[in-house]
Amino acid sequence: MPGVVAASGLVKGGLMHGGLFGRAAESSLVLNMLDSVGVQGDTLLFTGAVGVGKTALLELAACEAEERGFRVLRVIGAQFESELVFSGLHQLLYPIVSYVEGLAEPHRRVLRHALVMDEGEPSDRFAVSVAVLAALAAAADDRPLLVLVDDEIWIDQDSAEVLAFCARRISGHRIVVVSAARQAASGPLTTAVLRRHQLSPIADEAAETLLQHVHPDLAPRVRAKVVAAADGNPLLLRELPAALTPGQREGIVDLPRFLSSAMRMEPIFVDRILRLPGPTRWAMLLHAFVGEESVAELVASQRGQDFVNALRPAVEGNLMHAEAGWFEFLHPLVKAAVVQLASKDECRRAHAMLAQAAHSEERRTWHRAEAAERPDEEVAVALVRIGDRAARQGGTAAAAEAFLRAAELSPANAERSRLCAKAARWYWRCGQLDRAYALMRRAREVGDADTPSSFEVAVSVYYSCWRSGALDTAHRLLVRFVDEADGRPEQREYALDLLIGLGQCGGRADLWREFDSLLRRQEIELPRMLRMAYEALSNPARAAEEVRERLAEDYAEASSDAGLQLALECGRIAVAIDALSDYRDQLERLADRHSSDDAQVRVMTACSLLSFDYLGCGQWAEAETVGLRGLELAEANAFVMLACQFRAQLAVLAALRGGVDEALALSDEVLAWAEPRGLGIPCGLALWARTLVALAKGDDEQAYVEATRICAPGVVPTASLPALWSSFDLVEAAVRMGRVEEARAHAAAVKDAGIDTISPRTRLLVTGSAALTANEREALKLFEEALAVEGAHRWPFARARVHLAYGVRLRRGKHAANARLHLRTAEELFVRLGAEPWAAMAQAELRLAGETQAMSGHAKLSHTTLTPQEERIARLAASGLTNKQIAARLGLSARTVGAHLYKIFPKLGVATRAGLSNALSALSDGAPR
Repeated sequence: MPGVVAASGLVKGGLMHGGLFGRAAESSLVLNMLDSVGVQGDTLLFTGAVGVGKTALLELAACEAEERGFRVLRVIGAQFESELVFSGLHQLLYPIVSYVEGLAEPHRRVLRHALVMDEGEPSDRFAVSVAVLAALAAAADDRPLLVLVDDEIWIDQDSAEVLAFCARRISGHRIVVVSAARQAASGPLTTAVLRRHQLSPIADEAAETLLQHVHPDLAPRVRAKVVAAADGNPLLLRELPAALTPGQREGIVDLPRFLSSAMRMEPIFVDRILRLPGPTRWAMLLHAFVGEESVAELVASQRGQDFVNALRPAVEGNLMHAEAGWFEFLHPLVKAAVVQLASKDECRRAHAMLAQAAHSEERRTWHRAEAAERPDEEVAVALVRIGDRAARQGGTAAAAEAFLRAAELSPANAERSRLCAKAARWYWRCGQLDRAYALMRRAREVGDADTPSSFEVAVSVYYSCWRSGALDTAHRLLVRFVDEADGRPEQREYALDLLIGLGQCGGRADLWREFDSLLRRQEIELPRMLRMAYEALSNPARAAEEVRERLAEDYAEASSDAGLQLALECGRIAVAIDALSDYRDQLERLADRHSSDDAQVRVMTACSLLSFDYLGCGQWAEAETVGLRGLELAEANAFVMLACQFRAQLAVLAALRGGVDEALALSDEVLAWAEPRGLGIPCGLALWARTLVALAKGDDEQAYVEATRICAPGVVPTASLPALWSSFDLVEAAVRMGRVEEARAHAAAVKDAGIDTISPRTRLLVTGSAALTANEREALKLFEEALAVEGAHRWPFARARVHLAYGVRLRRGKHAANARLHLRTAEELFVRLGAEPWAAMAQAELRLAGETQAMSGHAKLSHTTLTPQEERIARLAASGLTNKQIAARLGLSARTVGAHLYKIFPKLGVATRAGLSNALSALSDGAPR
């Protein structure tokens, strides 16, 4: 590798056992990791510009690991293989396949299916990830493992996510993962590693030494210019002089103008590649289109020793490395230059030849697809099979690419149109809105009809509405398509599914009335899952218990392969009936997946559902983490409508915690965008946040105004979940304002609508609302009934609110002793949750009820208690790590870490990072936490 030199001279590939020029710190870092692997596993990511020496450090790690008795596994990205599901996983596991065969039957079966060693339905990504981790752990029990990952950008997305899963869980195993990525690269593994180290340019002194060793014949003046032009990049230090003539190297002839660190590096190799014999360039092109294992197949089955000999001039020209019959390019830029120099016809002939040599159907099909000059129905059908298989494996991005290429090769316009629409749907699931929208447009353009179908128009507008918020337009067009009934059955079902999704986002009765009218008009019998979604989301009180039971049955009977997707489908229904916790494990697994390219919509949806669940169940730190992650993903992918909902959820969380400014700012932003577009759910959440802020401040009039903007007293819009969740707040605000009749009307309305039958939480709130408006004797009975609801303990904030209201009622009725019992319970629950303004209200009522202490011991804890997550972040910050480094270590975003620190500082009474260490020491010594 360029710029990698041994103290005693050059070694194969430029590897040196004593370290790298200018990389003493990085070399020590690698060696220390290898030496400490007996204690715990470790991961490290080297980042930096092209040619800065990342791959050289991986080679150093490999050499040192082998000397220490490690088994070295490599996963090297190849552009062509990036479209093959689990091709990277095959590289990883091929050397340890014997350990795969020795796994427990479930793990062995999963991996054999994933690697296409057996027939059968592949398992979901989580099952594959767990099985891979088991295989690595088994191999590491025998010998420590070093896993090297290079060029992640070209590793197939499915393998990258599995690697990321394993990297986060190697603690306790004798496994070291060292990876390399370009500075701006972003992928599952780059965000999963615990530590990252950015490679800066090497110092001038090290550059001088390297040049002296590699190019000792350079004149001093030329050497100085090369050092300046290379700007500390080891690859340029080695390759720039190689492009000079003898006269230029001796300083006799002026240096060329391209000698600049800003130049593209491919031209460095172009002249040397062009001077190679034709057979060598041809062999290099074949190598560029396949991975190492495929080259081995090619050598064995097609060309034999001729192929090996053809590559020797490339090795001698220092463009490739060779060892034991294996070849690799000096640098990815060499590979890029080889492909760029080849004509389209040469590329097609290379793929055609490789298709004949390939042993797997998938690899053969992709080579045939790349070799095709014109539409080919047979190849298109094979690509559709690959896409369907990738979809079953959870390879969303791979499925999208296969369907798109199949569309390009389909000879019939109608089939091309259908496949473009299918690819669009999978790109949509990847979060690639622009590409999905463009493909729907292409589907319209290549269709047989002179004008686009109403389905294609409607779905295109649906995709775009996530950016524009044009929900009503998308809804109207989808209804028109179903009414016209000119589409295929699967198109009609998809349109109905999208309509239910829009109804859920809108949270408005008029959308559901139109949907119900459509079903009756067209005499449509919805499939089971869509029927449950419609019933639960349009009016959760209608059949909550029946839907809950049917969901549980379907989920229990489903195969493990369908677990993640089914959990998501169940989750969007369960949110309306307070049953999200039943699917939390699978939703957490889905939200934990990286989503740079694959399945982003599903990950964002899982984050939104989990945020609702955590909010209700009182796990507010977790609600903030998934909410911020979802917001970050939505903003990054221009899902403006979904980002609006995440802001609304975070506004509610801020209001519960007493973050008045944050809650009001977020709710203002949400209402300004969502209200004109008729987006009922985010608007309702934003108004609920404002209601909670006003109630906590004691501004009863403002609380009443905000609550009645969600729904009028006595009116229960059952399709609006915020209206159901905030019903207790409206009643309480009305009672405080002296609007007893309005309060009674609303308490009666929610009871008559059957809201209390949805879940223990709604029964608690509906019964508590009735207690607020009843006479004293009836009120005490209703409060007791509310607090006795089975399962109400799962909703701590709602339960604390009822305890507080009950205690106030008892205090005002001169039952001080009993009042203090409920007020103390309320205070303890509020403090445990971190609901500081509500805890303060309970404390004030306690004093009025005769509590002797000015503030209870529990309340004193409220300002300095750190959640486990906050304590981890605080200790990492105290150790000197930056927000980005902490984020990488904990699998969070830097934005989330900053949000946590914003809360940690005041809790610990410090203003800067410098004060964290002493404050944390005081906590460890037993000071109040």
